[in-house]
Amino acid sequence: MPYRDIFKRRAAHRRYYQKNVQLYINKNSRRKKELASFVNSLKQKSCSDCGHKYPYYAMDFDHRDESQKLTTINRMVSTHRYSKDKILKEIEKCDLVCANCHRIRTYNRINNARSANGRPNDSGSFNLRSNRSRAASLYDTQALGVHHTVL
Repeated sequence: MPYRDIFKRRAAHRRYYQKNVQLYINKNSRRKKELASFVNSLKQKSCSDCGHKYPYYAMDFDHRDESQKLTTINRMVSTHRYSKDKILKEIEKCDLVCANCHRIRTYNRINNARSANGRPNDSGSFNLRSNRSRAASLYDTQALGVHHTVL
């Protein structure tokens, strides 16, 4: 019997949920696995940049235009609040790239944004010893009395 009073309806739903919490957990778990399997099947292609084909866990969807990004594909799957159609629409805004190429793209985007804002670009090579931050120097092995080498 449906409740007309919204407070009674909410209370009834809370009671039902508490009695059937495992049902909800199982349903959500199945839904998340289904969406993850669906997205992983879409990752069975080669990288847009380097052309190599890697396993699904080494492939990323990289949004071409961050301003058009609703959210990350991973978040859409993990929250399982989005339909397959919405996930596909979001994937259409992306390029499928391997994790290495994704990191390179992100690095280049950051440097391009820095140069557009008048900040100096990074030289392109990263040397841990010369680019140490103050926080990193706090963990210097000699200062801590350990005999491991920081690379």
